[in-house]
Amino acid sequence: MQDTSPISVTRTWKLDLYADYGDGSSARVFIATRTVTLSGGRDEQGHALPIVATVDGAEVPTEEAVQLLTWAKRDGRATLLSDERFIPTIGKAQGCELHRELGRLGYRNHYSVAGEALERPVASLATLTAQEAGVVRSYAYGQLGLTTGSVAA
Repeated sequence: MQDTSPISVTRTWKLDLYADYGDGSSARVFIATRTVTLSGGRDEQGHALPIVATVDGAEVPTEEAVQLLTWAKRDGRATLLSDERFIPTIGKAQGCELHRELGRLGYRNHYSVAGEALERPVASLATLTAQEAGVVRSYAYGQLGLTTGSVAA
């Protein structure tokens, strides 16, 4: 099974903040527009990293950003602007090494082998996650009745 959980997530909202004016809630007054960003994730070992919060580009305590989000969401004035998720890939160097390894095993179409192993099209080995590369490697060796690493370099 492939691990597609992101290593980091960054979300940015546009918040329109309103408050009551006077005694009744019928008089709503626009206070300000703020842009709030929350970023967090985990390190390579899976340990949680601290959440970083910014308001209008300035770092603030996470609690302050969450209070603004809660305020805006309560009034229905929070708009999600972006939701970025970063999943690390093996990159060109390790992708090239995987190409070499598949070549040593006798495979001609490396993308086809990777696609069969992952059950989806693969256009570049460099864009695989480390776990996906491991699945491809195990599949390629297994198709030949070998165990991973049993072919000399």
